[in-house]
Amino acid sequence: MRVFLGNAPWREGGWRGVRAGSRWPHLEPPGSPYLPFPFFLAYAASLLRRDGHSVKLVDGIAEDLSEAQFVARARAARPELIVLETSLPSQRVDERVAGALRRAVPAARIAFAGALGGAAGEDPLAGRPFLDFVLVGEYEATLSALCARLAAGEDPLVDGVILRDSAGQTQRAPRRPPTADLGALPWPERDGLPMHRYADAVGYLPQPLLQVWASRGCPFGCDFCVWPQAIYGERRYRARPPEDVVAEIAEAVGRYRLRAVYFDDDTFNIGEERLLALADLLTRRGPGVPFGVMARADTCSRDAFRALHGAGLRYVKLGVESGDQALIDAMGKQLSLERVRATVGWLRDLGIVTHLTFTIGHPGETRLSAERTIALALELDPDSVQISLMTPFPGTALHARAHAEGLLAAADPGAYRGYEHTALRSAALDGPALEALLHEAQHRWYAHVLRRALGDPRRDVARAIGYALANPRHALALLRAATRA
Repeated sequence: MRVFLGNAPWREGGWRGVRAGSRWPHLEPPGSPYLPFPFFLAYAASLLRRDGHSVKLVDGIAEDLSEAQFVARARAARPELIVLETSLPSQRVDERVAGALRRAVPAARIAFAGALGGAAGEDPLAGRPFLDFVLVGEYEATLSALCARLAAGEDPLVDGVILRDSAGQTQRAPRRPPTADLGALPWPERDGLPMHRYADAVGYLPQPLLQVWASRGCPFGCDFCVWPQAIYGERRYRARPPEDVVAEIAEAVGRYRLRAVYFDDDTFNIGEERLLALADLLTRRGPGVPFGVMARADTCSRDAFRALHGAGLRYVKLGVESGDQALIDAMGKQLSLERVRATVGWLRDLGIVTHLTFTIGHPGETRLSAERTIALALELDPDSVQISLMTPFPGTALHARAHAEGLLAAADPGAYRGYEHTALRSAALDGPALEALLHEAQHRWYAHVLRRALGDPRRDVARAIGYALANPRHALALLRAATRA
């Protein structure tokens, strides 16, 4: 059958949304180059092609399409099934585009995919007459099974599907377990996508780069993390065979003339033996380009980082979240801040760039705990940071707790964006107070970067340029810091 897979355009007030491929859907400011690769859509496309279906994959965000252009591309594909990856922050846009697709391709069935169906007790079809299906969680195998049933004219209620039956009633099948053997999946579809537009670690890794997954899942218990809870529905860690990963990298880097690799795994660095095997294979069979990873601070040794550095590791993202150990423990993160300090020191000694992520606004947040977070960011002195507001996405334990304790500050999807607004308040601080703390944290960080650059220009000019390239908001914050210094 003919299937159209889409990441619909998402623009608001000149800002560009990132949705498919992002664990934290949000709006990026004008000029920002950051753009995640749409992994689930791309894996689904390659799997459906292997099944014998005709597939058209369009990333309307990466191609900077208008909604009208995106709908026209879908109509030209003459699809029998349309699948859009969606998110809560982009909900209004997703619904508007789906309604336009219903009018433009009235014979096609339309499905939403992503985290939408992950919230228990909610009917994602309610109030959406343009929808026929919702694919729950990790959806490649679910979509493959659904297309097989539709092509054969059989009952489409397969595991992982929510549908509206002929009587207009919502029917929900059991959740489909995530794919156990990731090595059995074909490599994600990349032909036809604007491969040179997908960007990460800008200013620190050469662009354009390849975004790739060597694993999926995370065994830790962070209550805010969407994908283990709403997408995977479990916290099992699944790794691809290192040989398969390195073969994909070598082929894709050569085919698309890419200059670096970024492993955008949920948690890349689990399994010492596997990491050493990857380092060895990248050295012997890889394309010889630098790479970066999304990692935890406590799941591999200094020796593993050293081996990976020898294979080309030059950039590491670490999720720290808070500088208050009690708050870290309350999140279920199971992370020692002393180990964070040690790991950041190891990486610095190896000459590996560090990017740390922090978030303000967990239900236990106080002004004192936020101050500890700011102080830790300054103490660790990484090359760059991300500081955002805690976002209680439906389907997570954080959302359930916030709902039970009356801490949800807003129901508007526009509040679930984390860079400017929060849908959450803590027991001690309301939403405006948390937003003010975020701005204070960002100002103090950029003032720190400015002072650092003035004190050692040779060290920090590259860092400042990296900030400006990675996100225009950084350059503006640096300018504000300079005027207030």
